Amino acid sequence: MIYALDRANSRIPTLITFCDYIIEEQFSVDYDAIGVCKPVEGYVYGTYKTLAVVEEGVALGLIENKDLNSRKENGFTGIMICHNTMLLKSIVYSAAVSNPKSEDIDYAFDVVRPYIKRARTTVLPLTKMYEFGTEDTLSKTRRYIIGNH
Repeated sequence: MIYALDRANSRIPTLITFCDYIIEEQFSVDYDAIGVCKPVEGYVYGTYKTLAVVEEGVALGLIENKDLNSRKENGFTGIMICHNTMLLKSIVYSAAVSNPKSEDIDYAFDVVRPYIKRARTTVLPLTKMYEFGTEDTLSKTRRYIIGNH
C-alpha cells in the first residue's frame, strides 16, 4: 500500500479494495466511505472478520466479528474511499514504522479504524458483492455467475 500511495494523487480520491471481490453495483466516490455488506438472499457473501459500528450512516469504529458463521449487516468489505489521501498516507506510514514486518499490519484496525476516527466516513451498503478468497467461496461465486448470466 505504501508503494501505491507514493504514487497517489492527493487531489483526487483514493479507492482501496481487496483483489478477490466482484461488485455488481455502482457507487459514488464523492465522499469518504467504507463498504459494508448488506445481505440479500441469493447473493454470495464471504466471511467478514470485521464489523463496522454504524450510527446514522456514519462509521464510528470497527470491531472484530466473533461469529464468522452468521451473515451480519455491516461486515467491513475492505472497500475504502478516501478524500484525505495525505491523512491516509500518514496512517499507513505510521503503521509501517510501528510494525517492521508487513504481515503484522492489520488493514482494518491499523489503517481503516484510525482514518475513520479522524475523518467523517459514511458507510456504503453493498448488496451485490461476491468474495472468492477461498475455494468454497470461489465455487459458490462461479455457480452463481454461471447460473445467472
